[in-house]
Amino acid sequence: MNLRVNGLLFLLCFVLEFSHGQHNQNIDSLLQVYQSQEDTEEKINTVSYLFNAVLYSDPEQAKKYALEELSLSSKFNKIRGIGMAHYHLGTYYNTLGLMDSAQNHFQEALASFSLLNLHPDMALAYSALAMGEYDKANYDKALILIDSVIFIFQSLNDSYRTAVMQGFKGGVYRDKGNYILALDVSLKALRILDTLNKPIRKADLLIQTGNIEFLLGNYESSLQYTHQAYDIFKQFEDEVTLADAANDIGKTYLQLKDYKLATQYLEQALELSREFDVINAEGTALVNLGKVYIAQKAYSKAIRTLNDGLELHEKGEFRLETAEAMNELGVAYTKYDQPNYALQYFDNAISIFDTIGAYDGLSNAFRNRSRAYEKSGDFQMALKDYKDFYLLKDTILNTTKSKQIEEIRTIYETEKKESEIIQQKNEIELLRQSAKVSLLQRTFLATGLILSVLVISIGYYAYQQKMKRNRLAKEKLDAELDFKKKELTSHALHLAQKNEVLEDLKQKAEILRANENEQNGYRQLIRTINYNLQDDNNWENFKKYFEQVHKNFNSIVKSKYPEITSNELRLMALLKMNLSSKEIANILNISNEGIKKARYRLRKKMNINSEESLEDQILKL
Repeated sequence: MNLRVNGLLFLLCFVLEFSHGQHNQNIDSLLQVYQSQEDTEEKINTVSYLFNAVLYSDPEQAKKYALEELSLSSKFNKIRGIGMAHYHLGTYYNTLGLMDSAQNHFQEALASFSLLNLHPDMALAYSALAMGEYDKANYDKALILIDSVIFIFQSLNDSYRTAVMQGFKGGVYRDKGNYILALDVSLKALRILDTLNKPIRKADLLIQTGNIEFLLGNYESSLQYTHQAYDIFKQFEDEVTLADAANDIGKTYLQLKDYKLATQYLEQALELSREFDVINAEGTALVNLGKVYIAQKAYSKAIRTLNDGLELHEKGEFRLETAEAMNELGVAYTKYDQPNYALQYFDNAISIFDTIGAYDGLSNAFRNRSRAYEKSGDFQMALKDYKDFYLLKDTILNTTKSKQIEEIRTIYETEKKESEIIQQKNEIELLRQSAKVSLLQRTFLATGLILSVLVISIGYYAYQQKMKRNRLAKEKLDAELDFKKKELTSHALHLAQKNEVLEDLKQKAEILRANENEQNGYRQLIRTINYNLQDDNNWENFKKYFEQVHKNFNSIVKSKYPEITSNELRLMALLKMNLSSKEIANILNISNEGIKKARYRLRKKMNINSEESLEDQILKL
């Protein structure tokens, strides 16, 4: 199934369950309420409901309701209402395909929700931003935003939405070409969904997992997942997605050379996609059937079928699918002893593959065109194309190996982190249980002493009530502090991850700049990355969270060490959090050597000798 559809279905589900509490009122009753209301706070909810009711039937009217929602919320200083209005405006622009405008409004929504720490609403905004970055193929940014959503859902113990976002993450890894990571994340999501009663969502993930196994060349495993999804869609009579599943099963049987089963499933996919007018699925089924006919040496039939598929892909402006159809037509004409026709299709396919950067398809097309040149007697061009094919194949193989090594390393590091988190949670739970036992023991002792000396019952009652109030106040403060610590840690890790990604992109851009004649675009990219690396907005948010957890830390440092600079104060704050040198280096965007020099200067200003621990001295402040 198309990942964009999956993501949008998720966001729709999210809106229904986390926004203002939308209900089943029809538009007429909503309009009656709307027309009878003055410009009061109650009207904010009404225009919010109306926006969702008319968004897809009358987008321009929906925009007017969203603007009115923003105006009323601003008038009455309703921060959440302002955030929801911006979210609605972002949704409106997203339906029009105006992604930059949509992203701006989603950012405004996130800012409003963050002011009130509305975590479900923040997850809603993060999800929308992640979809926007995914649509623009900014996969690394999308992954950072998705991790923010997963963190929120995990803190809310929301297993279902955690699984949904893990599935989304797996799909992003798949489109990024990180198939091993994609499979690992998707299987984790499936394990969560196995414990929940969400069959359609599980089927979506089964399709995705089967698709990843197909890309890894594990065709038997791919069939196991896609057949499970197929059975679920069939049970719930979900014919549109059933067509996608049948397409995936058919193309897998094609790879296994079981042409009878391949034809059976592809013809079913063709019938369903035509019934529901899904031209992308119809075109894909036709092209796959064309491949089956080529394998069966029915070249004339293959050419007719592939031309029908090509026409649909061109109509829908599906560029990758169009190039793949042209490439298969070239193969069919070559085998049909008409290499001159084949060369025309190969030329067009190669041009599209090269333009969109589809190097697997480009390599395949060079090899196929080489055979067409050979059959036409042009051996010089055949040799040239074969060399291009071999060069691309070697490059792709080396890139794939590097990706796989990096993916395995990432999986190991992730599992190690998850294990550490579980261990920390267990240790915290043991400490809490121990504290409860100790508190219980102290309570019994105190009660015994009080009962032995108190003779006036009203005094005993008053004392107990005071103890209860103190205990509740302490529990509330402990809970708030615990949550603020989580937010602070999350924010610090977000800074580290963001800077690490940006630094990696910067290094890649530097390499590209050195290899290209035209350097202006890469200079612009590097300037943009440098600007983001030096951005202080995130530091302001970090400072706010840090001060809430470690009150008066900055003022204490300034009073004891007036010569400390702002950069050194940042370093002290990160050391106070007990972060590693690598994490601090990522957050501050400096090298490990730079960290060592900064620590040395800090020691001198704090007058700490070599035998004393810098961290211990800072923790005492």
